[in-house]
Amino acid sequence: MSRPLAGYIAVELGEGIALAYAGQVLADRGAEVIKLEPPGGDGLRHVRAHTSAESKLFQWLSRGKRSVELDVFGEDGSDILQRLLGRADVLIANLTPAKRHRLGLSHGRIRAAYPRLVAVFESAFGESGKQAGQPGNELVVQAMSGMLAGE
Repeated sequence: MSRPLAGYIAVELGEGIALAYAGQVLADRGAEVIKLEPPGGDGLRHVRAHTSAESKLFQWLSRGKRSVELDVFGEDGSDILQRLLGRADVLIANLTPAKRHRLGLSHGRIRAAYPRLVAVFESAFGESGKQAGQPGNELVVQAMSGMLAGE
């Protein structure tokens, strides 16, 4: 049976559960997902790890993906990233706006360099407002909103 995203290529760039889940959904539907892990590997590999290699959470969220450790901020890594994006259909990332711009991944640059690329940027605080550009994840947002207070 053919899966709906078979033949599509997605690049997953960043770390965290929300991003990894988005990549997992694409992979489960047939897309080839290339997960770019930072030097030392994705931090989720070590969350309550049951083996020395990787945690069950990482295994679950990374199923069906191809992973490669790559320093995208280094010259060689940046070149590899640009070549991958030239072949990709989708980019999903959760880097801060400053890191995205450092990599040349502003909205305007992506539109000009990769007109067919669908780029989706997940962010805890967005690109405007008081907390714009600050790193964060689901747990941080829940704590700041009071949802973790238990009342």
